[in-house]
Amino acid sequence: MIFSGIKADSILPILRPAMRTTHQLTPHGLQRTLITKLLNFVFSQPLNDGDFDCLKGRRIGIDLVDIQVRLVISLNAEDKLCAEETYEAETWIRGELLSFHSLMQQKEDPDSLFFQRKLLIEGDTELGVTIKNILDSIDWEELPQSVKMLLNLLGKRTPEQ
Repeated sequence: MIFSGIKADSILPILRPAMRTTHQLTPHGLQRTLITKLLNFVFSQPLNDGDFDCLKGRRIGIDLVDIQVRLVISLNAEDKLCAEETYEAETWIRGELLSFHSLMQQKEDPDSLFFQRKLLIEGDTELGVTIKNILDSIDWEELPQSVKMLLNLLGKRTPEQ
């Protein structure tokens, strides 16, 4: 295992800035390709069930404010999620990485994340709430171990948080 013998606490203080730097230095086309593949892998079952049909002809933005990563997602003609080139979206869901992690890991009630303003929906609220409900309904335990490990690592608090 790649992280064998390394304590997460020892690498987390550099992980978030490294993600920000990697995002800034990686060509956008490569980022979109990787994000698109990851999204379709992670959300394959909800996509097959038609849960993301609400995104046909629409765009939703995700803004991870603490690591300065923004992406816009839509559903293409083949009913696959794709990361867009544009930063124009009908709806934005904004928050820190830890808040998105809590939502995905179902560690905190999604409604409380929004009521406490840890996650914000801007724009078309109905679309944002629909996406939030889809994320809340996913069984994250069914994800491959490598994806769960990455989510756990990214969501762990560092001593300075």
